[in-house]
Amino acid sequence: MGRNARASAASGTHERILESADAQFAMHGYTNTRLADITADIGMTTGALYRHFRGKEQLPAALLSDLAQAVPEAVSARSDRRGALQAFVETLAAHPGALRLMFERQSWPDTDEVEDAVTAAGLALRPHLRVPVSTERAKVLASFLSELLFHYARATREGAVEPRRPQDIASALDTLLDSGIYLAGTHVSEPRPTLQHEVRLTPFVQWQPSPEKVVPRSTKGIRTRQAIQEAAVRVFESRGLLDVTINDIAKEADVVAGSIYRYFVDKADIFRSMQAATEEAIIRETQLPLIDGRLALREQMLAYLSCYERHLGLIRAWRDLAKPGSDMAAAWNGMRSTFIRRIVAILKYGQAKGVAREDIDPVLVAQLNSLAYEAGAYACYVRADPSMQPQVISDLMYRLFIEGFADPASGRAPDRGADDASGGVEPEVRVLPVRSGRRRPPRPRAAGPRP
Repeated sequence: MGRNARASAASGTHERILESADAQFAMHGYTNTRLADITADIGMTTGALYRHFRGKEQLPAALLSDLAQAVPEAVSARSDRRGALQAFVETLAAHPGALRLMFERQSWPDTDEVEDAVTAAGLALRPHLRVPVSTERAKVLASFLSELLFHYARATREGAVEPRRPQDIASALDTLLDSGIYLAGTHVSEPRPTLQHEVRLTPFVQWQPSPEKVVPRSTKGIRTRQAIQEAAVRVFESRGLLDVTINDIAKEADVVAGSIYRYFVDKADIFRSMQAATEEAIIRETQLPLIDGRLALREQMLAYLSCYERHLGLIRAWRDLAKPGSDMAAAWNGMRSTFIRRIVAILKYGQAKGVAREDIDPVLVAQLNSLAYEAGAYACYVRADPSMQPQVISDLMYRLFIEGFADPASGRAPDRGADDASGGVEPEVRVLPVRSGRRRPPRPRAAGPRP
């Protein structure tokens, strides 16, 4: 066999390994996928695989590197915005394993391929947006849309939202970018719409103290139970739920194990109590009245980001544990579903009152809106993207979902110029104060895989 033939055969084997790895990771995740599963799928030995990869820990980086190339190639091949968005969605659907790995970063060696994939996708999408805002703001908008599409693809893949055709998703986003949800110059004059009393959110996560456990009444008891919960969250975030023991939590909280059993049945009971408290806080702080019949998106997004930041440890642990088909995933998806139902009702109310566009699909737009909250918070606090500040995200949410980026008279938004500090996003109005807290600094680039 000549040199070129051998090189071609090696390249073909390399690609077959990656295709199998993508399929196995999509089904089982990184932790539960074995090299034997991959090699058996393509009829080769583990020893033969080692001629291409040193081990399983090298495969995520290779798959995400492929995704970071595939999305820009697919997007750049389209000349129109709607086509570029459709190509983006289709490409993510074709790389399910890489997509799942993006959100399982606790499970595999520390690399920067996730950031590279998101950055590459945003850069490829930016020229297609054609929204008259500053160059810097267009870059942030493209990154935000990329994050949203990654989250939407994940939710669809996991069965958390109703699957839609890529062209329908692209069409919905294209319409929102132009015109948003609401018609210019319209409003609902009802001071307290009946709708607000018909779609009150109720918690999906249910938790009550076990009857045989103590409910603290004294200040000391309340503080002790709170210290146990906070310590548990720190340990869960760093080590996961399965590998943590009650003794680990007791050590972190500086209490004896008996103190924990005084208030909780086991570690799962502690986690469930924190899940319920987090969901209750999100509902309480983000369920705001409509403004002139419209979603109060700026205020709601800032409230959501503030709540997300305060409960960041619990949310990170929750999302890391939310493997497809797990109880943790069911709890998160159930919480999301309650928000989607409320948004659907609000959009249908707006359509009935003549303030919302008749040509939008309330369910699809509600799904995109709900996942945009998650995507913005994830970019801000988990990936710690320095361009994704709370005020920036809330302004982009307002423009995308409320009024779009096009001027009703000319079909284009006013161009405020590349040097405009606001980046083409209008000044804030009626914004809730956002809590000032610590942000996680961007992680330094690792010199190589963890040993």
